Amino acid sequence: MENFHEETLDFDVITPTVVFGYGTGYQQNEKMVKWNELKNSFTQKGKLNFNDLVSNFPSFKQARKLVVISHGWSDGKVDSCDDAWVSKMARTIRENDLNVATIALCWNSKFWTQIKLTEIFGKSSKQSGVGKLCLASFGQFRKIYFTHAATTGKVGEFLASILKSIKQNNKRIFIHGIGHSLGAHIMGNIFNFGGLKLDRISGLDPAGPCFEGKVGDIRLPEKGLTKWGLNADAAEFVDNYHTDGENYGTYSSMGDMDFFIGEVDEDGVSDISSQPTCFTCKDGCCHNKVREYFTESIVQKDHFQTAYPSNFVATEPNGTTWVHQSSKIDKQHGNSKMYAGYHAEKPTYFLQNKRMFLPMFNNNNNN
Repeated sequence: MENFHEETLDFDVITPTVVFGYGTGYQQNEKMVKWNELKNSFTQKGKLNFNDLVSNFPSFKQARKLVVISHGWSDGKVDSCDDAWVSKMARTIRENDLNVATIALCWNSKFWTQIKLTEIFGKSSKQSGVGKLCLASFGQFRKIYFTHAATTGKVGEFLASILKSIKQNNKRIFIHGIGHSLGAHIMGNIFNFGGLKLDRISGLDPAGPCFEGKVGDIRLPEKGLTKWGLNADAAEFVDNYHTDGENYGTYSSMGDMDFFIGEVDEDGVSDISSQPTCFTCKDGCCHNKVREYFTESIVQKDHFQTAYPSNFVATEPNGTTWVHQSSKIDKQHGNSKMYAGYHAEKPTYFLQNKRMFLPMFNNNNNN
């Protein structure tokens, strides 16, 4: 799809809202800034400049790290962003990491319709044809998904403007972007459209539809813009966590490290197409489960280690077919053992396996 700019939503429609946060406990300081205030940062030439806004938050000058969090599709509590999961994750990070400031982003990515998604995308969006979800949503249902996917470019540019203003006052601050679904591509588009390369991006089940380079996916018409969405060039370290490659996520590698998370049955056989406590993935359960995993990894660092290389194989005879070979959880490769989740780090040595399997077990408590 090349009529890219015509399909993006106006800021007055997505009404981005940010929650600036710093400190913990009784020293915790949060400020929610809604779109009506943010829009005053547009200059007379239509550019964004947040220098005046950022100057009201001196804590950013002293912070060692800044973590930016965005939700994805069919989400966005813009009127109560301070109560959304992005703000709750931000508080968990500040409670468990030192000298960290946070920005939680909410934007209106919901669609207002009672139609069932299976009526649009079919029973299996990935297996029924390349780019089907993206292509189908471009037609009469474009406002359900396609326009939100296309809008991730301008939201990334919007965030880049805020982050550039912060870096003017704190050049050494380490910036870590965390994005779920379409939010992962917003983090990538901070670089693609805003020209700011982050220190780290963690993609939480990055959205596949419209971003895999398949027939029917979004392609940029401008010359010189070769990157779209999340990619390894968008940050110094890009780590991704895949929980629903069959439906709303992707099996494609979009960074430096890819962790494929899935169930392990009683015989020790892995399955990256299902998650514990999810009866089905088609309702978004598996796609959203990654948010719980990543939040838990902030607190339970040692529970999120793996040394299992993923033997998942993607075969593309016509660029359409993905095949998963189940692996048995038995052998571990000691020299490649690493943390996954919030505490993951870019390997300082040559890593043969950049696609790892992270087993997830059901503790029978529905957690």
